[in-house]
Amino acid sequence: QRYFTENQILQIKNIKSFDINTSFGCPYNCYFCSSNVSIKYFKLPVSLVVEELKKAEDQFGIKRVVILDETFTSSASRIRDFRRQLEKGNMRFSYSANTRLNCFNEKIAEELKMVGVEDLYFGLETASPRLLEFLNKKITVEDAYRARELCRKYQFPFRLYLMVGLPTQDESDYEVTLEFVKQTQPQAVSIYYFVPFPKTHLYDYCLKNKYIPENSSFECYLGLDTGSERFKGYRETQGFLNKIDYEMGFG
Repeated sequence: QRYFTENQILQIKNIKSFDINTSFGCPYNCYFCSSNVSIKYFKLPVSLVVEELKKAEDQFGIKRVVILDETFTSSASRIRDFRRQLEKGNMRFSYSANTRLNCFNEKIAEELKMVGVEDLYFGLETASPRLLEFLNKKITVEDAYRARELCRKYQFPFRLYLMVGLPTQDESDYEVTLEFVKQTQPQAVSIYYFVPFPKTHLYDYCLKNKYIPENSSFECYLGLDTGSERFKGYRETQGFLNKIDYEMGFG
């Protein structure tokens, strides 16, 4: 059961958008990600998800659904089941969803189009094959190019998540990623700083290789001091890692 405050209810009714999870955790194990640190990957029964959307439609008049899953596209048959149960309930929404590049194929694209997905976000992080292996992403640059072509074919926006400030990331890694962006022309690119989350593989790596400054705490990596005179649109916080050229990522 989910509880919403009065302000949250007013906001949902105003924007007619509803956030939901159909699964928790992730079936993959990217070394920077904390999704599976405290929870094992599991999928909610599709019937429960549809039931919650029905309640939200009746109570709030929602028109759009933001699916918060790490990846919504692990199974074409599950998306098909989701669509069919929605159709039985005479429900139709537009959707925004995250997905993995290696979990996006022709069948998946067809099902996403039929269910009403309008926005897709892909976590590429980097177009450097070396860094993709370093991050244990289990994707290739070829996966990314193929996803771009499928997005064109099915008229999905191609939106990317990229990451800067990674350990061992050098100028050539940035250059190959910039070249990928120039060639694929995504509709949006969201850039995030690498944060070493405790209990992840890369957190241990950063500790072992002295990327994390002495006497630093995890909390100092979680904020931006936008009021600082030094702030230029990039990270300005006590949470800088050692041996990382942050200027390079925005050069």
